[in-house]
Amino acid sequence: MAKSKNRRKKKAVQAKKFDFKKDISIKTRRLQTMLECINCDIFSKMTERDKLGSYMFMHGVNRIRKEPGAEVRQSLLGFFNKVFNAYLHQKYYQISDENDNQISINDGIIIQGLITYLEEGIEECNPTQKALLYLYVEELKKSFGDIRQSIMLILDKLNLMMQYLNVPSCTMFYFNAFKSPSGSARTQHTLAWDFTVNTISTPREVLSIQGRRRPIYRLGWPELGSGKLKFIDVEASYLGGIYKGKQEKLPVYMQSHAFERLLQRCDPTLENWCKQDFQQSFLVRFEMQVFNRKILFAHSNGSMKLGYFLADIIEEKIVIKTFLLITHANTPEGSRFQELTGFTKYDINYWNVDKLTTFINNDMDTDNPLYPYFEQAGLLHLFELKKEYYVFFDFQETEMDWKALSEYLNSIEELSEVMW
Repeated sequence: MAKSKNRRKKKAVQAKKFDFKKDISIKTRRLQTMLECINCDIFSKMTERDKLGSYMFMHGVNRIRKEPGAEVRQSLLGFFNKVFNAYLHQKYYQISDENDNQISINDGIIIQGLITYLEEGIEECNPTQKALLYLYVEELKKSFGDIRQSIMLILDKLNLMMQYLNVPSCTMFYFNAFKSPSGSARTQHTLAWDFTVNTISTPREVLSIQGRRRPIYRLGWPELGSGKLKFIDVEASYLGGIYKGKQEKLPVYMQSHAFERLLQRCDPTLENWCKQDFQQSFLVRFEMQVFNRKILFAHSNGSMKLGYFLADIIEEKIVIKTFLLITHANTPEGSRFQELTGFTKYDINYWNVDKLTTFINNDMDTDNPLYPYFEQAGLLHLFELKKEYYVFFDFQETEMDWKALSEYLNSIEELSEVMW
């Protein structure tokens, strides 16, 4: 009987030990560089004990971890930590109006460590030393400003990033930060911050819509700082005569289909841009109207209105069913354009007026015969999209044959005159 070969056991990969002395050296050198940038001479007066003391007051920052029970894939958690690390170390901030040198959030933590160390030691000094330390502390606070509040800056950045990811019909994410009671065992800092990511979902219900049972989702997003859901409601008085009920406010829900239509009809807008604009259109630039007995919620890319979410009242709820590009016949602008031109919905489709790329790919000069129609219908701003928001997009351009479209429009007008 053949003997089995002895297999070599793989050595367990040991976690790399934290180099305490190296970290002190790196942060101390960085502290010296930043102090030289503002011509502050305090570093030359610091002893080794002072340098170690200021290091101990620098906040340690632990990696993002997920809250117990949070539905966060490991790959997504890894992505969050890469972004977190970039926010922490990239030099985004100017030291002051008088100083052009750029510093990072991590630099702010280093400076704040020195300030805290000086403030803690002031009371133990004689009057002469105390006055000098006060001057140094005030100089540092004035020079480095809000960057010293770096932990709150990084938390805000993480939660703002979620505007590019969160959609109410899916699981949503938010971040928290809090001081670790035991500091940082890894870096030996006496103070440390823990960052966590958590998940939250909006209430889901099932309603009968056009004879079929369909899921709907409460429209809302996690608030910055608290993580609590901020829901969207509409006061009944804004609904004109289309609501006859007794509720003072109606909650807004959405079908997932509506966001899919937004992505489809706002092509080539990136999905993450659509998610951010979706949230901003309800939480920041809220605009609602009733048109043809339908509720329309405006959707904008920055200051450019692209279309509307169309909603109906069903069982005391406002339910968003779909998204319409601004040129659609069921929008005020689209209806006005068809009224001015005599176009049918088939004409709109044939001449690609129902595609965002038509406006991004083409210019509209004031001498163009069609200029007045787009201007009077409130659609002229769409031709500014490429210059404002899509200048870096690389996609195949399709030029509009304005001459052919103008001739077709003239034929409609001539036919109308003959008929009347």
